[in-house]
Amino acid sequence: MLVPVFVAALSLGAGPATPSFGPTWPVSAAPPPAATEINAKNWQWRDGYLQPAAPAVPAALPPLPPYTAPAAAPLPAYDESVAYYDPFTRQLAFGNAGFQPYHLGWYFYDEVPYMPTSPVRGVSGSFQDVQYNAWARYARLLGQRHLLAWTGAWNSSWWTGPSGVNLPPDAEQLVSDFQISSLYAGRWNWQVGATPQIDADFRRSLDHNAYMVDGRFVLFYQARPDLRLAAGMAYWNRVHGILIPYGGLIWSPDDRWEFRLFFPQTRISRYYGNVAGKDVWTYATLGYQVQAWQVTIQDQSSAKTRMQMSDVQFLLGASAAAGKWTAFIEGGLIFDRRVLFRSHAPPFTINDNLMLRVGALY
Repeated sequence: MLVPVFVAALSLGAGPATPSFGPTWPVSAAPPPAATEINAKNWQWRDGYLQPAAPAVPAALPPLPPYTAPAAAPLPAYDESVAYYDPFTRQLAFGNAGFQPYHLGWYFYDEVPYMPTSPVRGVSGSFQDVQYNAWARYARLLGQRHLLAWTGAWNSSWWTGPSGVNLPPDAEQLVSDFQISSLYAGRWNWQVGATPQIDADFRRSLDHNAYMVDGRFVLFYQARPDLRLAAGMAYWNRVHGILIPYGGLIWSPDDRWEFRLFFPQTRISRYYGNVAGKDVWTYATLGYQVQAWQVTIQDQSSAKTRMQMSDVQFLLGASAAAGKWTAFIEGGLIFDRRVLFRSHAPPFTINDNLMLRVGALY
């Protein structure tokens, strides 16, 4: 009985209920003075309540500066080397620690071999040979799986003697070598090359005796990380055509030693270490080579013929490399020296003697 009466009294004595969250003021009432002060601080009187002021519309943004394309980034530098090892070059390895890089682009070589005066047999007199040999190689990748190298060489020889055969005092070799090598990731790779050349003393017009073309082909097989096999053939166009085996094996038992047991050039090298910022190797080489030229025999007929000179060289050497520069010095014995002619002169042999060679690659 008391509850309904109480509820009825509330209904008769009050207007509609309005929820309240703090002090409120009727819509018809003027805001108290404090409201004006509050209104000045990002609040405003709206719909009978003190509410946050609507955010001011910002002024128009300033115009953006004209669009300028960013400067083009410079192209990356041309990779001047590639992880490729050519065992038929002067490139030096040092076992599992790595090897000298095979340089792309231009690469140059100069050497001076000296073979002092030696007696000859078969004709009278003695013979001395001094040379200056130089080549320039340009190498580039063909895609990612092949490497093309062109090498142009100019080799000069200055001869003294023998008195029994009136040879010209000098002769030149102009060589152009083309080589393509595979760079496959598997165990098998190959290399093929051709070497046209003009070799002569240039004292008379050139004929078939001066023009020669050599060729070679070799297969490589990576049997183990430390063992690589090579098998191929090479053809040398000389007084007579010479067909030789071309290959062998490369064994690197540790990060210091490399045994390159090849024909026609064998080399055993040891990486000595880094000395004064330069990588230093010592090595021993044993190599067989045959060269030929068109020569003019300086007798009454001045006959042209092709002369062939073969030898075997056993040399001890040291090499130091810093960046793209490598310098070397070698000395040892040159032996089994034979000289043949197609015609107009008798063959002869040259006695064994010492030999010195110095040079640089850059």
